[in-house]
Amino acid sequence: ARGINFARSGGVMRAVTGDDQGAKVKSISASGIKECLELLTKVSKGIEAYDFVEGMGCEGGCIGGPGTLVNTKVAARALRKTTENKGEDQFAS
Repeated sequence: ARGINFARSGGVMRAVTGDDQGAKVKSISASGIKECLELLTKVSKGIEAYDFVEGMGCEGGCIGGPGTLVNTKVAARALRKTTENKGEDQFAS
């Protein structure tokens, strides 16, 4: 059920670190190529450490990718509305 949010940056991370997981998972989400590269460089050099790293090449996640047919904000709003109606929205924005 949480997979519906995978298109948004942080969606996979939130599914992995959800309240029902039972264990604390140190995680982070990066959005956009530049941010992903910066984060992966820090992790590979041991500057930062995480149990789970989500990297979305497109800014804002797949929902903001090059194949998107509508404005990213419109698509994000529609997804948020869909998940709220299903009681699954885990995003404040």
